[in-house]
Amino acid sequence: MKEYKTITKIAGPLVFLEKTEPIGYGELVNLVLADGTMKRGQVLDTSDEMVVVQIFETTAGIVSGSRVKPSRCRWDERCSAGSCPVEVNQSTAVPR
Repeated sequence: MKEYKTITKIAGPLVFLEKTEPIGYGELVNLVLADGTMKRGQVLDTSDEMVVVQIFETTAGIVSGSRVKPSRCRWDERCSAGSCPVEVNQSTAVPR
């Protein structure tokens, strides 16, 4: 599986990456911190130069050396298959 290690900016829940490999809009990603902690997110925008990922939890601890691993799965595909990584409870998303 491809990994991105090209985080260029963090702004609130958004992580900006230089695009080095193809990745799709809406694709789920796992962001792995240096200590092994994993955070989940979703691709909000992708272009030839940049990828924008919204992290579903705090972005504290994310640094430019953190690894971003695409899951090759979209939010709607995961949820329709019954393996949604986020529980939806009264219109709030809570990571499992």
